[in-house]
Amino acid sequence: MAPTTETQDPLSIAYDEGLQPVYPSQAAAQAPEVVTAYNQGISEAPQYVDDQGERELYNQDLHFNFPHAGDPPEKLKPSFWRRKTIIIVLIVVAAIIAIIIGITVSQTRKNSTKKIIGHLPLSFNSSTPGNDGATPPPNYFSTYGAYNGTSLSTTDPLTGDEQGQLGNLLLFFQHHTGDLRYSELVDSMWQGGGSDFSLGVKNAANATPIAGVSYQTIDGSAKAVATWTVFYLDDSSTIQNVVRDNITNQWTSGSIGNFNFKAPKSSHVALTVCFSADWYGLTVGESGGLRLYAAGEDGLIHEYSWYLGNETSWQEEFAFQNSNGFAGAACWPAGGITNLYLQDSTGGLKTWWKDFNTNATNTTQHPLSVWQRGPDAATEDRSNSSIAFSNNAYFQDDDNQVFGIAAVNGSENFEWGASFSVDGVQAMLGTSIACQTFFPSETGPSGLYIYFQTNGTNVVEYVRAQEGGPWSMNYIPVD
Repeated sequence: MAPTTETQDPLSIAYDEGLQPVYPSQAAAQAPEVVTAYNQGISEAPQYVDDQGERELYNQDLHFNFPHAGDPPEKLKPSFWRRKTIIIVLIVVAAIIAIIIGITVSQTRKNSTKKIIGHLPLSFNSSTPGNDGATPPPNYFSTYGAYNGTSLSTTDPLTGDEQGQLGNLLLFFQHHTGDLRYSELVDSMWQGGGSDFSLGVKNAANATPIAGVSYQTIDGSAKAVATWTVFYLDDSSTIQNVVRDNITNQWTSGSIGNFNFKAPKSSHVALTVCFSADWYGLTVGESGGLRLYAAGEDGLIHEYSWYLGNETSWQEEFAFQNSNGFAGAACWPAGGITNLYLQDSTGGLKTWWKDFNTNATNTTQHPLSVWQRGPDAATEDRSNSSIAFSNNAYFQDDDNQVFGIAAVNGSENFEWGASFSVDGVQAMLGTSIACQTFFPSETGPSGLYIYFQTNGTNVVEYVRAQEGGPWSMNYIPVD
């Protein structure tokens, strides 16, 4: 049963059918209650069933008044038969209760390990950069709702049937069965998350990273074609993708798996993707494509490219030296300049930038078509933290809170702004983070929409006006 949706605080920002998303190209720079997945703040140990066998209890002080042997039957007191009847009934009832208890205990013993979703041991969820490739313990896996430690990814809603038309905001996640699914925001309400919202992926790795992107193109008849592409790792740690458009509305396998790009076997692997209609294609300023940033087998983050018009071809472009492929990553194109947010081997939030506009002026301070290292953020994000970006960069700190930090300007003028907590709530240790930023179509404050897990089965959404104010919380349907 899907978790219920809580009502938002009326003082905080609410969904508005006229919300307009911030697009990179427009930017300036829930059933058991024992589940608290790999959260180091867990305060109550899982409850195990006692292994001792049942014992037959009796009371030595219990006596019955039986008739004297010399009494003739017709002189037996009527109370004797009443007592005998009561005793027989009590024995039968006790026997039935014993049977029920026996079945219940047996069933509980069989299912007890399924109901315990413990936190990850440090050897699996490392607090230092890198990962030892350990295998999750059996109690790591959730048995309802979302996958314990699912990756999260949103796609821009600019995917309607007409050019520039708003569609639905999609949030992709991994179900506890291992199935990749999505929920969508339709008419200001979240729906989906069930098997009807499956991507049809049968071979996704446990705790696979997920990176989704949506974009519009115009076909030969000037009709807008909306496309969604979702990247993930299969059970051999090979990067794969599935694609859907608004013409067929069917998920089909993409082409990247043919190139055998491998990622580490880990519960945390960097994977993020961005689309640019003008700057990622073969013709500068006129054609589009995708840039995928993913951890390689060497533990570094690698860049891969794909062009519109050459949809079956992928190639590797760059490897970010000293980067931590076991943490998160987030890309953000703004005009011809793309920023990549990541961690390096020392931990902490870092940024790189590149100007894809080869027609711009090439200077020493602003070289073209070359990745440049930007300033480090003065943040205390935990090592291997997930990273998300939409106007602000989001990360998890050492106290398991989710924080955002503003990004100001771009390229060589890039600066980090003020940081803020997402309602001061403790998220699940090692949670994935996703985000969106919206502006209303008319006057009003912009809205921050942040997604993460607070336990091993849910996905929550926190919403707040960008300028500040109270946060409201919703549960995303995931079952």
